[in-house]
Amino acid sequence: MSDRPTGPACGNNPNYRMSDGDRQAVADFKAYLAGRAALRDRIAEALYAHDHPSHAVPLNETGMEPAYRESADAVLAVLPPPVPRADVYRELADQQEQTAATDVIRRRRSIATARRLFAVELRRMADEAQPGTEAQPAADGWRGATELIPDREVQRLAATGLVGYQQDRGRLLHCLHHKPAPASRYVDFQEVTADDLPNGGICVHPSCGADLLAVQPAADARQDGAQS
Repeated sequence: MSDRPTGPACGNNPNYRMSDGDRQAVADFKAYLAGRAALRDRIAEALYAHDHPSHAVPLNETGMEPAYRESADAVLAVLPPPVPRADVYRELADQQEQTAATDVIRRRRSIATARRLFAVELRRMADEAQPGTEAQPAADGWRGATELIPDREVQRLAATGLVGYQQDRGRLLHCLHHKPAPASRYVDFQEVTADDLPNGGICVHPSCGADLLAVQPAADARQDGAQS
């Protein structure tokens, strides 16, 4: 006699042994149905309140609840599907980065820096909200060996017009304080000036996050350094 389960591979079949993934899928679908039912009820109550603004009697005590629920179902049928939170966070991050580029053009670098840091945080939140995935280090999540450059040397380098370094085709940017160690440098590692970064850029060192253009010295300070 076979021990194999009989009947369809379905959560409603008591003879079918579900995997952990199956059980999670069933739980997610039940949560979706519960959320949709709750939304339907809120829509029904809103429709009732719109039609009867002066009535103090709750909808569930009027006998009209089935009719308003039917109307709410019609509203739900034309609503767009829900957008995953991860997609919303990524769209907001894109908007912040685009606005930051405009802020740089308008010489509002401190605001641009804040926007870029916010975009980094939004992308981290998107990774965490993505179902079935673990948060991954973003493009700005540097994990390589880094040389910590003293302030005096940073000032000397900045006086020459240097604002930092870039590598991996410009994907990774490093400020003057956090220079990648030789063993961590990519083949295309190179120094960059403000002219190379018209829209600025954020240092990828995990304890930094500074805008490479925001931390450069004033023009007169660079000139003084060049003359000394």
